[in-house]
Amino acid sequence: MKAAARLRKVPTLIEYTKHVMGMRLEPVLAEGSMGMYESALKAWTKWFGPREGRRAMRLDEITPSVWLDYRSWRANHRQSPHKRTSAVGPRCLNSDLQCLGRVLNFAVVDGHLEHNPLAGTKKLREPRRPRRYLTKSEIALLIENAEPRFKPLLLAMVYTGARKGELTALRWRDIDFERGKIALVRPKVGNCDSIDLHPALAAELKRVKESRKGDDGKGPAAEDHVFLSWHGTPYRDIRKVWNLALQAAGLAGRPGLTPHSVRHSFATHFLEGGGSVTDLMTQLGHSKLETTQIYAAAVSERRRATVMGMEFGGIDGADGPAAVGTPDR
Repeated sequence: MKAAARLRKVPTLIEYTKHVMGMRLEPVLAEGSMGMYESALKAWTKWFGPREGRRAMRLDEITPSVWLDYRSWRANHRQSPHKRTSAVGPRCLNSDLQCLGRVLNFAVVDGHLEHNPLAGTKKLREPRRPRRYLTKSEIALLIENAEPRFKPLLLAMVYTGARKGELTALRWRDIDFERGKIALVRPKVGNCDSIDLHPALAAELKRVKESRKGDDGKGPAAEDHVFLSWHGTPYRDIRKVWNLALQAAGLAGRPGLTPHSVRHSFATHFLEGGGSVTDLMTQLGHSKLETTQIYAAAVSERRRATVMGMEFGGIDGADGPAAVGTPDR
């Protein structure tokens, strides 16, 4: 009787995940984060759902060994609509573990589990991806060659360093032209910030706002989105227009050049221009200073490489640029 009662009380992983996503995650997570859960759920449904005559697995049947079996299966089952056959990498598998761990934490809170069975499970080591940044001349080329609809959003990325999702969510009520401020909601860290509106970006946004006036002379409503795709709807995915801009600017094919590279570029040029790490932390919306210091370390390495590469000659006995301290003659 107790076993039967427990069977009725403990939901399956799939039905509980759908409940958590709809009731607790979707209202607070950014679109990109929700996409991560949706992708994971699609894979979980194939493995943890009914298959090969087996019923769907309950929450209390998830164990570390079950996770390892799933991970082995998942590594060879890519869900790409383009029918790519390459193996699923550590980054995707770690994302699945992160999502599953959070769902199981909710299950503990709701009383379905006494503890999270995957707590402490180690992630796979991920290969370090190149942190590519754009020079000022490359940024100028991108801006010049971007499609007209994409240019306002690209300028906002360049002059704020904000995340793509933070900018595509902006509405006209968030732009304060008089005070020169932008009100940003940062779902990733769960806070709001007021950042400066650069004059170049302000001019572009005023142009956009003017261009959207109707026949009655009225501009967009305060609740309307600022950045719209050619469909006239808020951007969801900018990879296509980003790649078109790269191609038109002659930058296509370079490894590591993604829309997030603009954020890296902002941070790099901010520090190289004399900005402080703590100010950059606030501007980027980082919750930890250690994250921002990654950019500071990169700038320091480039500065050191530049200094060490300087060679003026005229010093006897100097073995290249490393001979420091030899007296002048």
